[in-house]
Order: sequence, then C-alpha cells, then structure tokens
Amino acid sequence: MTYTNNGKSYRVDSVSYRGAIVNVNGTSITDCATMAKAMHSRYAADGYSVFVDGDELAFRTFDEAYAFATTKQKDTCRL
Repeated sequence: MTYTNNGKSYRVDSVSYRGAIVNVNGTSITDCATMAKAMHSRYAADGYSVFVDGDELAFRTFDEAYAFATTKQKDTCRL
C-alpha cells in the first residue's frame, strides 16, 4: 500500500491507529504527534520513532525513519 507524508509517497505494509503507526519491512514507525493525539495526551510530541532490539530510536522526519527501517534494519542483526 502507499502512505503519504509531507507530500511524498512511500511503499508500506500497513497503517494503523489512524496513521499513528506505519508498518514497513517488519518494523513499526510511530508518528509521535499523531499517537499523542490518539492517546489524548496533554504533552506535545513530534518526530518519529522506530523500535530496534528493545531500543527506541528517534528521528526528526518520516523520511529518516523510513530510510532506517528499509535499509539499516532490513535483514540485519545488532550485537
């Protein structure tokens, strides 16, 4: 399926929680601002996060998070 963010289209596996979580290459990218709205959070949030081996990595743009999920996370193992 196609997901559009800031006018740019990306090939993704699925989108859930009203756009808060985008799944690509077996990895979930969380749109922090959309998730904060969905959770009715009082705290402002921005950027995107990707979970890797139990760690949560933060990215300023979706493009950076997507590049990580599709090139650096794909078929890799972190030691």
